[in-house]
Amino acid sequence: MKHIGIILLAWTFLAMSATLAQADLDTLPLGTSPLRMSLATVAEGKMVRTVDLQEVGVDDIVSQNPDTDVFIIGEFHDNYACHAFQRDFIEALYRRHPKLIVGFEFFTRDQNEYLAAWRSGTISEAELLERTEWYERTGQNFGFTRLIMDFIRENGIQTIGLNVPRDMVRIVSTQGFDKLPPEHQRLFPTLDMPNPDHEYYIKTIFGETAVKMDAWFTNMYAAQKCWDVIMAESMRELLARDEYNGYKGVIIAGRAHVAYGLGIPFRYRQAAPDVNLSLLIPVFAPETPEDGEEDESAHPMMKAMAGMTRPATVFSLGIGDYVFSVPRETGHYPTLGVMLKFEAGALRVTHVNDDSLAAEAGLEEGDLIMTINGQSIQSLGHFRQEFAGLVWDEVLELDVRKKIKLRREQEP
Repeated sequence: MKHIGIILLAWTFLAMSATLAQADLDTLPLGTSPLRMSLATVAEGKMVRTVDLQEVGVDDIVSQNPDTDVFIIGEFHDNYACHAFQRDFIEALYRRHPKLIVGFEFFTRDQNEYLAAWRSGTISEAELLERTEWYERTGQNFGFTRLIMDFIRENGIQTIGLNVPRDMVRIVSTQGFDKLPPEHQRLFPTLDMPNPDHEYYIKTIFGETAVKMDAWFTNMYAAQKCWDVIMAESMRELLARDEYNGYKGVIIAGRAHVAYGLGIPFRYRQAAPDVNLSLLIPVFAPETPEDGEEDESAHPMMKAMAGMTRPATVFSLGIGDYVFSVPRETGHYPTLGVMLKFEAGALRVTHVNDDSLAAEAGLEEGDLIMTINGQSIQSLGHFRQEFAGLVWDEVLELDVRKKIKLRREQEP
């Protein structure tokens, strides 16, 4: 068995294709906003109100929207600045409207009892993550969400899970919505409401695959709608109760569920036409070229103008009510860069990303990881939770069992 020590060193990697895809998604003329055909820019690190391009802060957003029932905030899941903005906004909203309910995409509605126990101090964060199977369900580092959760716990703010167990949505994505039992189908009352702009938006995200694999996309899109419907319904149903009269809601979900008002906002309004929603949408700040670096394909006039203006992101005014710019950061927390499968007390490596910590350390497809920092591995979730507790410049120690195929050297 081979012992591997990995020093967690930070680096930034960004594929150009991802950059172009995100920029394209920012400028689509979709939704119902009368401004959807207009484009504007937001400077790096700034927030603007799209109706008049006024630069704002979180306190301004709160004061400008006293009648908003639910604020829906999109996020890039692994972006620290997005979550810092969410925390700052919730703090500002709480100061003026302490009757709040905050809902999270990454918790499910059947986990609310655990969230209540954690909020009251009955269980610890580690117990919350274990009982909600956070790291069994996702590899997302809880540290991003902790930014918001710490403030919620300190102030006793009502917190709910918005989603349903992934197994339910997995049936839809692989077999179709009609394969759900009737009692589960009833959880999604607005699913059949057509929304062509939304279907186009999701198809744009999946690109060529969605066009070439129509049957696959049909089920995948149904699953996407299920997520949108259930997250809208989870908040709507709770706020409709008499005991929550006068409360405001905050929904935190991935940007694709919020942008252009096509996902969660559309489904919410179908069930509650009189609801007052405000949509807060992040965009990535543009990357600045390294010294001496220049885009050879750029038009000469664009090159000249680039030196005279601040970096800014172009977006459609129909994308949301407020747009905030965040840096295109990766690697705030270490990631190993592998796909793993739990097998009888060990993790089998099924894929290794290029230019990853795992590749640098010599991990290969087929390797078995037996221990992490001297501990036996209980499950994939256990491994993820232990790894998530590490920070850059710490040492990760893995005991790895390798298979070596004995090949005869080729004769000259």
